[in-house]
Amino acid sequence: QYGFEGEVSPGLERLAAIAQATSGVVHDFNNIFARISGSATLLREQSTGKMADLDRDALMAAIESSVEQGKVLTGHLLEFGKGHEPDKSVLVLTDIIRTAVSFSLIGHATRPHIEIEKDLWSVKANAGQMTQLISNLTINALQASKRGKPISIRADNVTNETAPSESLDPGRYVRITIRDEGSGVSPEHLDRLFEPFFTTKPHGTGLGLATAHLIVKDHRGHIGVTSEVGRGTTFTVHLPAADPAS
Repeated sequence: QYGFEGEVSPGLERLAAIAQATSGVVHDFNNIFARISGSATLLREQSTGKMADLDRDALMAAIESSVEQGKVLTGHLLEFGKGHEPDKSVLVLTDIIRTAVSFSLIGHATRPHIEIEKDLWSVKANAGQMTQLISNLTINALQASKRGKPISIRADNVTNETAPSESLDPGRYVRITIRDEGSGVSPEHLDRLFEPFFTTKPHGTGLGLATAHLIVKDHRGHIGVTSEVGRGTTFTVHLPAADPAS
């Protein structure tokens, strides 16, 4: 996969893993810089009178949040290099989902339709990685969407007692679905969407979905995708719910 032949030493495997992780962080930093740049541009246009009726506080909050997310990503890369696991805590994803989606769409005409179950179960997760997960999936949906078409985000509680797949054990899950109404993905490409550096977009890097897959896997969850050419694509994430006693 990384151009090594024969038996690969643990050192080279580690180096390859760090290289892939670094590429993923660079991809996420590019998204963060795009949000900062877009927000700053809108603020400048408002101050010069070229654009009115903008929420300055929301744009400033987007810049501040993006900077904080950049700090979190830097911390994750340092932790990975040292072999440390990111801290996880019991949290409810409602605010994280709304904030990540909102900031990912700043400067774009696309408006999301967000539906979150009122008493969403908590999960044991790293808040920074959850923000990264939702941001990556939202940006992917934005890039795939047709102009003027909405992006739908839903989070709800599900109980899987029948284990419909080997990857999803029976139990309680928080399910997150993100759907676009874009051109869809052809069947021959569907199984490769989570491969690092594979992309169907002209200017894509093939790292956003690969990073999302790694985050979900690290949280003992499952991510799947369905698509219909000409009608859109849906990504579904299942994250194990935390023990109710938590």
